[in-house]
Amino acid sequence: MDEYVNGGEFQPMSLDEASQAAEMEESFVVEDVITTGTTLLYGEPDAGKSLMTSGLIKSLVTGEPFLGRTVNGTRTVAVCWSDDRAYAEYAQRIRRVLPEGYGERVRFYQMPIMKDAGMWDRLFAAIQAHGHDMVIFDVLSQMIDGDINDGPPVARFFDGVRKFTRKDIPALVLAHSSEKRGQNGKSDLPMGHTSIRGYSRMNIFLSRAESGIWTARVKGKWADTSMVTFMAPDFDVPRFKVLEEKDGRELRGKARERSTAVMNDRAEKARWIAENCQGVTTKKEVQERLAKRFRMKTPPNLSKPEWTSLVRQDGGDWTLVGPLAA
Repeated sequence: MDEYVNGGEFQPMSLDEASQAAEMEESFVVEDVITTGTTLLYGEPDAGKSLMTSGLIKSLVTGEPFLGRTVNGTRTVAVCWSDDRAYAEYAQRIRRVLPEGYGERVRFYQMPIMKDAGMWDRLFAAIQAHGHDMVIFDVLSQMIDGDINDGPPVARFFDGVRKFTRKDIPALVLAHSSEKRGQNGKSDLPMGHTSIRGYSRMNIFLSRAESGIWTARVKGKWADTSMVTFMAPDFDVPRFKVLEEKDGRELRGKARERSTAVMNDRAEKARWIAENCQGVTTKKEVQERLAKRFRMKTPPNLSKPEWTSLVRQDGGDWTLVGPLAA
């Protein structure tokens, strides 16, 4: 039995050993943003992920703060790229902000589709041979062997990434955000299988406004959600100015305010229905009247629970229910 665990593939640890190791290890490469495990950075194409990453690389190799956050030590960075001439884009941007003498701390590796464990072993050997202690994969969709919407190809990719993180080489994986649209517009989820976020200890959703201001929303498994808003004073130069930061408490407060505002607005409309739509027998007509009265671009669906919990139809009778019934 010992042959399987003593120095073997399962690497057992006692509770005391695990606690001692946890106390000695750093949790973050960049405080509260980039973990010592796997971090996922995702956003729309051309949202600025590689520009943000170029600024991050500069901070990693120099130890200077990144977006106002402390960088724990310096790193030698491997950038594994897949886009056409991505190395040139990174090199030009990094050179603009990197002091002289640090260029040898960054190296680029062209990435094919990672078809099997052997390819990951060879990549790991090459990166380890050059002394890298941070690896960046840009971009997930062009490296994965299979459909990004299927669980097994995603699992195989992150098994490869774990070859690095389990040897204390943190990994940053860049990905695109989903093209699906939700009720509030663009999706804030990564493109592909739902398991993708689960493989990362920290997820960063990057969005960019038309004004050129970025928002990075950071959410981790063992860290509170936070958000940082920043800009690049010089176009396409990864030198950033932080405009605003919010911690989890502030974000939750804003979310509660938005939720309360939405509920109050819906309650007002439900009362209007009860007062002005008696005798109307079809929900479609009521929805159209409601949209016209409140200048709504799209009529609401009165069959959804958020509406049926406030106003009920019985033929042409519209009755307030739930919290509005009193």
